Amino acid sequence: MTLRDDQQLGQYRVISQLGQGGMATVYRAYHARLDRHVAIKMLHPAFLEDHDFLERFEREARIVARLEHPNIVPIYDIADENGHPYLVMKFIEGRTLKRRLVESPLALADVLHLLPPIAAALDYAHTRGILHRDIKPSNIIIDNQDTPYLTDFGLARMVQTGGSSLSSDMMIGTPHYMSPEQAIGRGDLGPATDVYALGVVLYELIVGVLPFNADTPFAIIHDHIYRALPLPTQINPEVTLEVEQVLLIALAKDPAARYQSAGALMTAFRDAVAASGLQTLSPNRAAVASESMAKLRGSEDYFTLPGAAASTPALPGPAAPPSPPSAATPAAAAAQAAESASTAGTADASKPKRRDVVESSFSFDHVMDQIGDALEDASGIFDNTPSWKKAVLIPDEALSLRRRLEWEFKKRNEFWIHALIFLIINGGLMLVFFGVMPQLAAAFRDEFGSQPWPLIVVFAWGSGLLAHAVETYHETGHRASERARRIRAALRDSFGPDWSNAERNDLKRVRRRVEAPDKKRVEFAQHFVVYLMINAMLFAIFRMTQGLNIPDMLDGDFVMGAIDFPWPILVTIFWGVGLMAHFFEVRAAVRREGVIDRAIERERRRQMRLDLREEKRKNKRKRLTDSQIAASARDDSAVDEALDPPTVRLTSDGEFTDSMMESLDERGQQRSDQR
Repeated sequence: MTLRDDQQLGQYRVISQLGQGGMATVYRAYHARLDRHVAIKMLHPAFLEDHDFLERFEREARIVARLEHPNIVPIYDIADENGHPYLVMKFIEGRTLKRRLVESPLALADVLHLLPPIAAALDYAHTRGILHRDIKPSNIIIDNQDTPYLTDFGLARMVQTGGSSLSSDMMIGTPHYMSPEQAIGRGDLGPATDVYALGVVLYELIVGVLPFNADTPFAIIHDHIYRALPLPTQINPEVTLEVEQVLLIALAKDPAARYQSAGALMTAFRDAVAASGLQTLSPNRAAVASESMAKLRGSEDYFTLPGAAASTPALPGPAAPPSPPSAATPAAAAAQAAESASTAGTADASKPKRRDVVESSFSFDHVMDQIGDALEDASGIFDNTPSWKKAVLIPDEALSLRRRLEWEFKKRNEFWIHALIFLIINGGLMLVFFGVMPQLAAAFRDEFGSQPWPLIVVFAWGSGLLAHAVETYHETGHRASERARRIRAALRDSFGPDWSNAERNDLKRVRRRVEAPDKKRVEFAQHFVVYLMINAMLFAIFRMTQGLNIPDMLDGDFVMGAIDFPWPILVTIFWGVGLMAHFFEVRAAVRREGVIDRAIERERRRQMRLDLREEKRKNKRKRLTDSQIAASARDDSAVDEALDPPTVRLTSDGEFTDSMMESLDERGQQRSDQR
């Protein structure tokens, strides 16, 4: 039902329309006798299809009206106009948080000022058994005195009563801010759902972008359920590790791993800001974060290594979650499908398979992997520092990180010692060449002449030093951290959250698979630098020997004359052909792995989409009573429509589009005509 300006609605005169959402249209109105402006929320006609809707709506509106908190928009009245129900609420003169973010990002001080009252309002509602279920910036209103208010509790589901639902046959919430358990359509939600949504809002305000965004609502919901949270420190470098830990806990996939209340989340955030010394946030963080997020989505890692297993997470019910862990643990969903696959593989291990015969054929790479494993297992006999490859397989996150850092420190020291020895030895040879030690210089001059012979040592040894530098660069710093993250994500993806219980050889196999592309790149880089340095050495030798007689190795005589042909160019050409072949081999291998992984990921997404659709249909079947099914059976199309409604079309804010609202109105009119 659409209201006109100056239309009289009971005791209220409609002034103007304020906005339209997926559940209702909001108008500004005036109550003449009380001389105050109010906000009227007129629910869409689609909800009138349910015969019991008005009764449930009034019951739940009365419950919500009991909420008396300074940061919750109160409900003044409830009424209906020709059977169309509406709510009358306090009118807040101001703007939504969403509108304010469009104008400019919030300063850190504003975040610390605005969100704690919202968290307190949520905790207050939770103690009375009321969930909001649609926390987002457009439902947070900031008045002209900079006081925040939480609105739209009219969409809440009552936890204590269990039987109430303003929309029992649809998924309430905005995809960008929806918790995983809410996204899969669970009815037994708890306060952790609102904590997750508030965590998404906090992530958006601090990092500068939403953690999950995509072209379709389903893709966004899929990422909330299955995709690991993009690390805030990687998306926005100014975010501190302490703040990142708070966000990781707040946005854990498992509700039990989150903060026990919204207030606990904001307290942890305030403490993290104070502990890390974070003072300000860049006003350009949205642009920086958007660029970083675009690079992440464009990388192979984002598509091939989701942080959670490709299966429906086993999310617990609404029991009060325990206190959050002391250290951030990016919670991954339970990998039921991966666990089933690994269990089936173990059960059938005794059965001979053709694939086993094929894989048992000789492979040089396989032999080298076995030699590497033996050396890896032997490491620590003469050195107490475990290798990076062993450290990454340690289940304890903190201990694994410590061992990896110890290994990186050791590798850096080895390189700098190598470089120091290189400089000392070659520096000494150059001093001898320039005559600092006359007697020694005379001896070398008699043997090599006046040519700069130390360059031969510099180029030959330098090739090994540069290859060592490439290896050290690859095995240290953020590159090693990112590789460790991908390996541990792949382990969770393959064996589930309890991956440490898998066979060690299986863990190594997964690790080698993840490391393979990087290993090939490093090998090519080392090949390239050795190619450059050795060819430089050969040209230096050619320059030194140019014009000299070269002994004939066949008969011991001397070849009369000199060899002026630049023979090193032959080495450069033929070796260069091998180098190019190596380059294309590495490129093809890396691309092949990427194509295979993306194809596997697409198939997983397709299967998850089918599983999610089937689960929603089952949930809807459970909610349909026998009488509803019998009534709907009069029209087979009605049953199909009840169990498989038309595709939901949403705006960028997660609200129904105009065409979607027209479709709902048409369905409501058709059902009215049938009755």
